Amino acid sequence: DGTSLDIVHGNLSPARILVTREGTIKLLDFGLRSASSDEAAELPYRSPEQVREEPADPRSDLFSLGTILWELLTRESLFKRASSVDTLAAIETDYPAPPSTVRLDVPPELDAIVLKLLGKAPRARYQSADDVLVDIEALATKLGFQISTADLARMMRLWFGAKPDVSKLESDIVVAGVHLEAE
Repeated sequence: DGTSLDIVHGNLSPARILVTREGTIKLLDFGLRSASSDEAAELPYRSPEQVREEPADPRSDLFSLGTILWELLTRESLFKRASSVDTLAAIETDYPAPPSTVRLDVPPELDAIVLKLLGKAPRARYQSADDVLVDIEALATKLGFQISTADLARMMRLWFGAKPDVSKLESDIVVAGVHLEAE
């Protein structure tokens, strides 16, 4: 009915974002921390409030999204430091430079979106993912880009090829440690 459920992933990182060949984006492991999770790899994507062990709301995930976008645009780590303590301190105190300082082809409007996502205080960030989407769609329209599931699917197929033919795979498939029999 359009009412926000205030769901917080709380552990958003690049490893937890899956883009399918069909152009669907899926967030994995909602609220789950497995024994095999790599905490050192996850630390740089925490929000300042998570670092301070304060309650997180959906804006915490938006900070994590901002970190991921900054890194996608620059191809550099944003907050990762030599030690966990230094990484957590950087999240709390370092104010990132606009991505365009690393990649000159990043438009200033995209800098603004990323930096707003990276606001240190939740009230300084976008207040919802819908608000982020509105600005991204407006920028895409301004720049003449099409952004849709179908466009993403075409890009994924271009980069990674068509969907594999499951009938040509081995008869036994192991997925996430669960043994499945192919039919």
